[in-house]
Amino acid sequence: MSLLTPSSSAVDYTDMADADAILLRNDSVDVDGDRNPLIVVHSPGYSLQRHYKRGLMGTCVPLVLAAYYLLIWAIYLSPVVSPNNQNFGLSGAQLVLYSWMVLSIVGLDLGAYGFLDAEASMLMTTFWAAPNAWHLMVHGEHTWSGIDGWIDAVKSLFGRKRKSRRPGRLWWVLASVTALLFLALPLTGLTMELKDGYRKTSTAPNVIGQNWTTFNQRSGPALLTAAHNAWGLAVPPRVPGIGMIYTNSSKDRKNLIFSNLKVLPNTIPADPGVDEVFLAPQAYVPISGRTWGMMIRYNCTVVRRLEDFAILSRRNGSKSLPHWDTISDPDGLQAVNTYDVGPHTITIRSHNDTNYWAVSELAYSSELYGTDFFSHENSTQCYFNKREGAKNGYPGLEHDNILELAIWQHATNNDGLVNPPLPSGFYNFSIDTTVAGLSGAYSARSHTDASTFPMDAIGLQCKSSSAVGIAEVDGKTATYQKFERSDTEATFSFSQCAPRLSLAVPQFIFQENGATTSWAEDFFTSVEAAPLFLTAMSDDPVVPVTVRPTLLQASELRISLLRAYGTAAAQLMFDGGQGWSYSYSSQRHSFTNFNATSYEKARVLGQGPISPITAAVPLVLWAFGSCLISVLYGFERRWADTLDSFSLFQFGGDASDKVKEMSSFAVKDFTDHEQMIRLPGLVGDSRPGFNPGHVTLVGYSEAQKRKKYV
Repeated sequence: MSLLTPSSSAVDYTDMADADAILLRNDSVDVDGDRNPLIVVHSPGYSLQRHYKRGLMGTCVPLVLAAYYLLIWAIYLSPVVSPNNQNFGLSGAQLVLYSWMVLSIVGLDLGAYGFLDAEASMLMTTFWAAPNAWHLMVHGEHTWSGIDGWIDAVKSLFGRKRKSRRPGRLWWVLASVTALLFLALPLTGLTMELKDGYRKTSTAPNVIGQNWTTFNQRSGPALLTAAHNAWGLAVPPRVPGIGMIYTNSSKDRKNLIFSNLKVLPNTIPADPGVDEVFLAPQAYVPISGRTWGMMIRYNCTVVRRLEDFAILSRRNGSKSLPHWDTISDPDGLQAVNTYDVGPHTITIRSHNDTNYWAVSELAYSSELYGTDFFSHENSTQCYFNKREGAKNGYPGLEHDNILELAIWQHATNNDGLVNPPLPSGFYNFSIDTTVAGLSGAYSARSHTDASTFPMDAIGLQCKSSSAVGIAEVDGKTATYQKFERSDTEATFSFSQCAPRLSLAVPQFIFQENGATTSWAEDFFTSVEAAPLFLTAMSDDPVVPVTVRPTLLQASELRISLLRAYGTAAAQLMFDGGQGWSYSYSSQRHSFTNFNATSYEKARVLGQGPISPITAAVPLVLWAFGSCLISVLYGFERRWADTLDSFSLFQFGGDASDKVKEMSSFAVKDFTDHEQMIRLPGLVGDSRPGFNPGHVTLVGYSEAQKRKKYV
């Protein structure tokens, strides 16, 4: 292309004998002050060139940038969500975050870089061409790629400027696509952040708790005593170590209503019971793999009618039922050990305080629990079957063990017992739910006279089951799968056997036998109910006496039994789970589980305050728009790489005669020159009928891409 290229209106083309000669009108003045009206330029012309570098950049950079972010989203920002609010991630989190920060900084320039070549090609088409030279100057400054240009464009829509001064369709397309990138990149930074979490290792974890070998290397009575003490003091049944209780992988843990399982360390749920959770030895960090442990399931429901009991509903048909309904001893109810209801057994306990009487009936299956209130060994009392030649073993998860409990209560606010008298509002002897059909089955006799008081009953039915075995656990999701029963090694006596969950609970809640024991008090303390009140006797002020201000509610009895099951499970698997410390691991059983791998604490990449899709949508739209424009126009032949200042200098030279007509041109901004609107804006061919042609600003003639130009 020749540098001597006046505007099309100032060019007088004449056919020459020399095919390579072009006659151009020259309006310039030579050094002697004379005009040379014609200049003959001998040139074969030059072909329009393709500029592949920018085309490839405009096509590939958006794809790579969007693909990299989507990859980060898929690998780092879409991990399995931990239901315990734990963060899990992969290695290289910091490198990924910092690399994206660098790409975000240069991404804006990279986005505009590929657009510049497509812009030049599009300006050579009549559809996308600038309406006039004024709009071409706007493109020359690439105002579509920055906030200043967008603000001016918006102002032009609502300002007083004429419609002809508003940006053309090409400007709006380029600005819209670029704005998507301006929106997407800051949002991507808000979708990711470094967090404290865990990443997987290949190291076998050191865990604490019982395994197949050690489970029965403990004293059964000692286990029951420890469970009784923890339950009576309302100690939460906490899981040691990191404290992770595993739920079934087929169930969405997030939908479970157990608040105990949402924060580590977990505690075994007390309400509304447990629907199959797996307790396994714990590490200080999450672990994944195969591990031995105990599966438990239990729940309790309040009974409202006698016929709703499965065992106690048949109590009146027992031939051995004691036929008395009032006390024969002024100090309390007679204690009767047991009576039979077919294959079931009912055990009776009584309790007496200063102003409180209670009697309980505990019903259970003789086959599953044994007889004489567990005073003799049962062949299925442990997690193996001790019967010689037995094949079926103990009742596992396929069988629910039923335990039923009814408690009759009565209390008095006789102020004659205490001194000084207590206020009337001190006592509250109402009961939330009583069992219809059992009221008056027992009566209490007054301490001061021969009068009797019918007692109302509260009732409960519990179903439980458990088994020991091996399962695959996932520390990320706190779930288990593929549970396989694996019974413990057999021992020879109860003293060397950890009792099954279903048998442990009724044994330790009534651990102390006798008519004057504190079993009733344990039910109150296990749910942190109103405590006994210490005062003085009315007839002897120096003698202390305790009075009970309330009765045990059916709802409290339910919570108490549920806590008893949880406490028993924690005692069986973790020796209670209290006081575990890695600093003194030798005090408890610890071992290495070579069938599992552990996680380690690390800084991991996780989701930020906004969802990744919020940034991915504009980023993908920008990438698609950029690639589409670059593919369609980025590889087209054009007069120059981009619409740069040199191109504008050339076009200005071609239009020099009209530029001179613009008054005060040198002291005004181009946006204030109305004359520029009269100049054409299409970068086309001013010699459409000749070869070589000439690229300059024209009104309508597009340049043929395979033609030569000067």
